[in-house]
Amino acid sequence: MSLVSVDRRTTLKWFAAALAYSAHHGKSLAGTFMPSPKGYGTDPDLNKVAPIQWDKVMSPHELKQTALLADLFLPAANGSPAASALGIHDFVDEWISAPYPEQQSDRDIVQSGLVWVDKDSTRRYGKDFTAITDAQRVELMTEMAGMSDFLFFKRLRNLVVAAYFSSDAGFKDIGYSGNVALEAFPAPTDEMMAIIDRECKALGV
Repeated sequence: MSLVSVDRRTTLKWFAAALAYSAHHGKSLAGTFMPSPKGYGTDPDLNKVAPIQWDKVMSPHELKQTALLADLFLPAANGSPAASALGIHDFVDEWISAPYPEQQSDRDIVQSGLVWVDKDSTRRYGKDFTAITDAQRVELMTEMAGMSDFLFFKRLRNLVVAAYFSSDAGFKDIGYSGNVALEAFPAPTDEMMAIIDRECKALGV
């Protein structure tokens, strides 16, 4: 397959969205990271674009493996693009390359998992994961899904889904339009006015 590549600004936008989701729900995507009680330091200067502080770590082969796996999680369907068509594999690379505790933990899990995938593919079919057929990949994915203690499958699935639904295509897929200016502000309904009247009376106003 020919890999789609996206710019780092896009992958970092997904990165921030994934972190925001994680913080909002009170848990990390990895489920293992505990925030430091020391705090996060001073507020950033949002008027300056900070330079990217890390190099990406995934090899071309790992990127291809990840793209193929991502498409098994989220294939093209009903007009929505496959995960690889959006460059979700680049997001995974960005995520596991970051020098933070959660991402460093995920780096070990993802990269060791990709090694396992190739080894198991070679054991089963005599070829690495990128060289086998789509049907064989589905068989291997089904095996992984049934391994309750195989953290790689769950971690990669969560990263792929988080990135996909942080993208414009993902927003469209779930019908999310973001902040949209209203031409007019709708008046409160009779039901809403009744609630307001009841609460005002309760407060004595």
